[in-house]
Amino acid sequence: MEDQPVLDLEEARRVTDEAVIRVFLNSTPALRKLLLDAFCAVVMQQELFTSDDIWVYLGSVWERSLSKTQKSVLGQIVRDAIKDDLIVFTGDFELSARPRTHRCPKRVWRVVHWDDQ
Repeated sequence: MEDQPVLDLEEARRVTDEAVIRVFLNSTPALRKLLLDAFCAVVMQQELFTSDDIWVYLGSVWERSLSKTQKSVLGQIVRDAIKDDLIVFTGDFELSARPRTHRCPKRVWRVVHWDDQ
């Protein structure tokens, strides 16, 4: 009988966290600024949002021109916003309307207002 791989969720989380941070730190300041500016624009306009809203704000030209690795920089921006209590996960998901993502479920985030705290 073949050995089955051992699933270790904590190890998977650690490896993912390290990879996201590494990609973010190796990205260009211009890319980080572009994605952070788009993130800020969306959260200033909408109380509830998904990552799709940020890509729609940027436009399809940016979505097509960035690699999957470059797009993951947005993940660290979202993680930082969570850590800084700027946004919270609502517990809801929406199916993506972007054809490139094949209706993949996207987390719905809520902007935390100062009067919420």
